[in-house]
Amino acid sequence: MMSKYQRYIGFMFAALSGSLMASVASASSDSQPLNRADAPPTRCRLIEPVADDAAQHRPGQTAVCAYDQTELYSRLSSLIAQASAPLDADRAIRTFGLPQLTTRDASTRQASYMVSVSGSGGWTMFLWIRESAFPLRESEPPVFKTGPVPERIVAADALDYRYDIRITPPATDDAAGKCLTIGDAAHLALNTGWKDETLRAFLGVTDGGQASPHFVANNGRAFYMPLARQARDLPTPAEMSEQCVKSIGFMQPPIAADAVPGSVTPQ
Repeated sequence: MMSKYQRYIGFMFAALSGSLMASVASASSDSQPLNRADAPPTRCRLIEPVADDAAQHRPGQTAVCAYDQTELYSRLSSLIAQASAPLDADRAIRTFGLPQLTTRDASTRQASYMVSVSGSGGWTMFLWIRESAFPLRESEPPVFKTGPVPERIVAADALDYRYDIRITPPATDDAAGKCLTIGDAAHLALNTGWKDETLRAFLGVTDGGQASPHFVANNGRAFYMPLARQARDLPTPAEMSEQCVKSIGFMQPPIAADAVPGSVTPQ
């Protein structure tokens, strides 16, 4: 029997091809699509941090969300399913239903947001969002007006964007059928505009390490998903179908790096 995550992926494909009603009709009566477009934009609240007058950084942020693991993976899936959408901080914040986040440091070259999140049923997530101009040294021309929510003062496509996401499901839900597996995510990616570049990524490994599933879109965006357990250099379909997505990184290189004097694209 197909898991609700596999049914969700089928639902996404049908929606993208204009066959949404046919997909809904073929689903079992107790299944519900995970794409909850009617959900309110903010489903989480920030926990007030303890102020530390001696600290050189703003306090770290913690959020509690009023949704379960099913919806968490639904929201993550939407990042994969929209290969052409920008990877700025606003998109990540909206995707996970978070209120406005603030940066920990005042930098004119990078806006860095970090938040620890927990939700219904016991799942947790760590989210790190960066909008950057490399090199990061403050002697380079500024790209942000500093503040708790930095204001971008250059073109959006002149910056490098990255998300690092770490998910910890509760022990009872850490299994295929109760999460989005790496195999499900790869299948979704291949059907929504991404190309599998895992082998190319492996050929670029020079330290004898293993290759993670790696996908690239035509616009230069990429994402990768390390496996917790991998026997050989390249992941197998069986390994990918058995393991939940727990670690995933998204990246978008600058499209117009020459618009920011002194900037370079990190390799």
